[in-house]
Amino acid sequence: ELRAAWRSAAAADEGIANDPYLGVSCDERCTYKQREVEACLVGRFLKAACNEKKKAPVEAAMVRLHSTREFRKGYACEDFHSESGMAAKLFRHESNPYAQMYFADSGLKDLNGNGYIMGKLSLCEGEAMHPGNHLRAGFFVIDRAAVTLAQQGLCDSDPDHPDHPDGHLPRASYVLDLSALPKLFRGSVSGTGVGPGVKTSSIRRKVIESMPDGLDGRGHTAQCEGSEGGSGSGSGRG
Repeated sequence: ELRAAWRSAAAADEGIANDPYLGVSCDERCTYKQREVEACLVGRFLKAACNEKKKAPVEAAMVRLHSTREFRKGYACEDFHSESGMAAKLFRHESNPYAQMYFADSGLKDLNGNGYIMGKLSLCEGEAMHPGNHLRAGFFVIDRAAVTLAQQGLCDSDPDHPDHPDGHLPRASYVLDLSALPKLFRGSVSGTGVGPGVKTSSIRRKVIESMPDGLDGRGHTAQCEGSEGGSGSGSGRG
């Protein structure tokens, strides 16, 4: 029922079909793998509604799907996948200043075959973080990982429910390393640019002064002093 309702919504909204996370609606000509990926998507939303003990879980899941679509449209999540060089743009200080990104997709699999995001907290200098720019870069990492996870479809089998022919929803992990960096460590992107011996009070003042009155959903922020293009306020897409 939820599949049919979401297919109808996708047919009426071209933007859903273009969304790499939500645009997985199928028809009779689609492959088994495509149907599996579609089941993975609607299954997650239906499971969330059931976990919340909604009286009408299908309707609640559809509301959540539509609200997710509106958020992703407003925040331009499609740009994370359609624009080339987005990782470099969001992780480099010159183009997304003070993002202080300290985690990324490892590109590896654990012993169970699941992907995981790896982070190192000591790469982040919280006192020198621009919240809007950090949020945009963080969403990039999470969204790319979420799409990769969704495209896996359902796992081969579920030991807890052996009678379920399509298996269970795939999972991913986030591993955060809390150990300190070597004293002489210097990096070239995002949070690695602020290391030991750098006074963060003046940096934090610059970050705060550069912040706009409000950050809109599409990630527009003011340019921070020291970023490419000079100092002062400006329009920069984070």
